[in-house]
Amino acid sequence: ATDAGSGAGDANGGAGDAASLEAVEAMLSEAQAKLAEAQKKAAKNIKLLGKLPQKRSAAQTAADGNRLKQIDDYEKVLRDDLRSIEDGMTAARARIQRLTKRRDDLDAAQ
Repeated sequence: ATDAGSGAGDANGGAGDAASLEAVEAMLSEAQAKLAEAQKKAAKNIKLLGKLPQKRSAAQTAADGNRLKQIDDYEKVLRDDLRSIEDGMTAARARIQRLTKRRDDLDAAQ
């Protein structure tokens, strides 16, 4: 009778773990999607930064001081954005790592 009781407890615990596992997997999937989106933004940002030296050179050749200032200001904005994106990617990677461990622990408990 004691064994049957503990078996029922395991079944209920297993159901709870399954629900928790689903929730963790959903959070993990969301975190991975956010990381992928951040990586796309970072790549676009880096591409834009890569074009600035050529634009700056053209503005210098034309002796266009206003254009040079615009380019410098834009570069600062892009670099600040990139730093922010990279911080978000670091946080997303840490979250993914924590959630992956939690998922693996829940999966092993089933």
